[in-house]
Amino acid sequence: MKNLSEFKIAYIGLKVGRHSFVYRIDDTFFAFFEKSPISSGNLMIDLTLDKRETLFVLDFKLDGYVEVACDRCTEIFQLPLHTTYSMFVKFENDLDEVDEETEVMYISRNDTHIDVSQLIYEFIVVSLPIRIVHPDNADGSPACSKEVMDFLENKRKNTEEMDQRWSALLKLKQK
Repeated sequence: MKNLSEFKIAYIGLKVGRHSFVYRIDDTFFAFFEKSPISSGNLMIDLTLDKRETLFVLDFKLDGYVEVACDRCTEIFQLPLHTTYSMFVKFENDLDEVDEETEVMYISRNDTHIDVSQLIYEFIVVSLPIRIVHPDNADGSPACSKEVMDFLENKRKNTEEMDQRWSALLKLKQK
């Protein structure tokens, strides 16, 4: 199993300017993070590090998919992720102001590397929607497992037949 050292960028020897890094994220990457909601995926991360005199600007472009469980039918599916994030990296003793809306990470002047593994992981996780469900089919019907959808529908009908309070509530909902 590879380690996360490839995600440590040695910035000491880099000249001022833009530098590009490409990372391939797969199942071995997610194995390093305990209790991760993601255990499998295939993503390409294009990272541009813009080294300036007093700070660094990191621009991340995530492109690929992660395998997640559908919240509706619990079936595993590939959820596409295509997004970008930016992060400013400043030294602890620099007091220059950065826009409040911007994400800022502080590092010590004694550091020689920037570890982007945790940032990449967090950007992937926050890219997940709050409710993870299969994308609908072209006709607008759910793409979830037909067996599970049929089971849920039958369960709903049986519940309505057994308990009339639900049918009264459904009548209110339809108004």
